[in-house]
Amino acid sequence: MTKTNSIIDLHKAFNTSEEIVFKLIRKATGQRPIYRNKIEKGYDNEVYEIETIEGSFFVIKINHTEKNLLMTEQWAIEQVRSVGVPVSRICNVDKFNYKGKSLEYMVLEMLPGKSIADVKETLSEEQLSTAYRNIGKILRLIHSVSVGGFSMHHDDGGWDYDSYDQSINSVITQISSNKNLFQKNGFTSEEFEEMVGHIEQLRDRFDCKLPVLCHGDFLEEHLFIDEEMSITGVIDFGMCRGDHPIFDFARMHADSRFNNMEDIIEGYGEHDMFQDDFNNRLFITSLSDQMQTLLMYESLGLKNEVKRVADRLCKLFRSNQSEDVLLGENPDEIRSHRG
Repeated sequence: MTKTNSIIDLHKAFNTSEEIVFKLIRKATGQRPIYRNKIEKGYDNEVYEIETIEGSFFVIKINHTEKNLLMTEQWAIEQVRSVGVPVSRICNVDKFNYKGKSLEYMVLEMLPGKSIADVKETLSEEQLSTAYRNIGKILRLIHSVSVGGFSMHHDDGGWDYDSYDQSINSVITQISSNKNLFQKNGFTSEEFEEMVGHIEQLRDRFDCKLPVLCHGDFLEEHLFIDEEMSITGVIDFGMCRGDHPIFDFARMHADSRFNNMEDIIEGYGEHDMFQDDFNNRLFITSLSDQMQTLLMYESLGLKNEVKRVADRLCKLFRSNQSEDVLLGENPDEIRSHRG
């Protein structure tokens, strides 16, 4: 994959011709496309919104990696559909040859409603509270899908790891071998070792015997609502994974736009994880997720994204230290440059 500085730069290299895209739409839907709009988000897929002369709207995703990511996403969508989660109807998942490469693609119907990210600023506090409680209910449905392993799902039905310990040990090994990268992005050696020590607690203090399907990127831009604040759709299961259900909460926790976590938890309903040192596990899982995300963007050469995630990681880590002070830790033990 071409090395670039940002997601926008990366998408400039994704340039499947309109003729080919329209041909794939006709094959998948039987309708006649007349307009396409490129969506420059994510780092694996070339994505277009499509309008047809028949008045329908579709989304086409073209996978530019060598992995069958869209087959995995199709599997996840069908799993959550079976438990009542509103998701897009999949018209086709297949491959096509383009400029000497075999590319996987998926065509889906567009969902009704608008993403919370697009309308949030227009909603009252009461409306937002209702919407987030409904989000919690939908997340509980997603997590009702039990799976047979951890991390990524494979075409053959297997998973990256059979146990929670294996999954966490892999994360610790990967992060520990990249100390220089984190130091280059503003963390001291002591801070790095402290962060790794936190992640080791996931293995030593916590467990997960029954992994569930996690969305993997459960953020506002992927959640659609109507005027009644009902959830009309959940999109983008491309980062789905098998894990402890706290993983999806951790991704939200690290995203500063989510400030209605209490409403989400209320909608989600009672669960053992909320009684089992939830805040500490939430912080550590968020820390682990963001450190892995930084490594991923570094591997893709996305320097702007690396900096963005490093800033978020810094805020997450150092705000936790500030909270520790408020909870009674000796301030002398907190390095003076932390915010």
